[in-house]
Amino acid sequence: MNPVSRTERKVKFQSAPRLVGWVVLADRSALGHLDCRLGPEPFERSLTAERLHAALARRPGKIKNALLDQSLVAGLGDIYVDEGQGRTRIYSEHPRTRSDGISLPG
Repeated sequence: MNPVSRTERKVKFQSAPRLVGWVVLADRSALGHLDCRLGPEPFERSLTAERLHAALARRPGKIKNALLDQSLVAGLGDIYVDEGQGRTRIYSEHPRTRSDGISLPG
C-alpha cells in the first residue's frame, strides 16, 4: 500500500456474524470493491420511499430480514430496525407483514 495523506485515509470496520470483526487501513482506491456492495445510507437523498418500496417488493420474506440486508440499506442494524418497526407498527412476526407486501401511502 502506498503512503497516503492523513485526509485520504478511511477506516472501515466489517464484522461477520458470530465472529470477531476486523479493521482495514487502506487508501480510497482499495476500498471501492467494498462500497459497491452496500446500499445507500439511510439519509442519502437517493434513498426515496419509491426506491425502498421497489427494492422491498423484489424481496419475499420477513421485512426485518430485508431491512437488515446491507445491500438494500447500509448501516441499519437490529436496534434501528426494531425501533423503526415499533414506530410504524410493522411487525415482522405477523404473517401478513412481508417485505413484498408493503404499500406506499396514498
